[in-house]
Amino acid sequence: MQFLRFYRRDCDVMRDTCMLYLRGVRIWLQSVTTPTACSCPNRGACMGHPNPVASPEAYCAPPTGPPPHLLLAKDPQAPRQAREFARQFVSYHVPGIDPDRLDATVLVVSELVTNSVRYGTEPGDAICLTMVASARGVRIEVADPVRRRPRLCEGGDERVRGRGLYLVAVLASRWGVESQPLGKSVWAELTWVR
Repeated sequence: MQFLRFYRRDCDVMRDTCMLYLRGVRIWLQSVTTPTACSCPNRGACMGHPNPVASPEAYCAPPTGPPPHLLLAKDPQAPRQAREFARQFVSYHVPGIDPDRLDATVLVVSELVTNSVRYGTEPGDAICLTMVASARGVRIEVADPVRRRPRLCEGGDERVRGRGLYLVAVLASRWGVESQPLGKSVWAELTWVR
């Protein structure tokens, strides 16, 4: 009888934990999929228009170019996919960008995604790369489900790993870590116009 009581309590705890997890995933998905700006003449009121057929101008134009978010699986190929995405995204949003600035952006993306794959995920987890680029600079954000915050390691000449965040700190104007409902996001900003 006591076994059943503990089993029922454990099931209740697991149910509550799963509900919190699912609510956190929903909040996180809303935060990464909610559009930040509307370019239509209605200034954001377009999504609630009652009749899109009668007045299609009330809706935003479909987005063009690469989307601002990329979901990546924990995979050794994730940094390569992130580099390709970053190169396409920044080249599209900042035509004629200086190749050195583009390379610096791609390097920061690669380092943040590599750290997330190595230290911020477990098998089956996903990483979300979010980018915003303009002629003034770029913001890169990598979200993963592990709350452990990255830190700069004490370096040495014989160390093979552990220099990624030093590169980010040197190349970025600012960088930091923010807690998320389920995990964290590490962000970096590269400013081109001072």
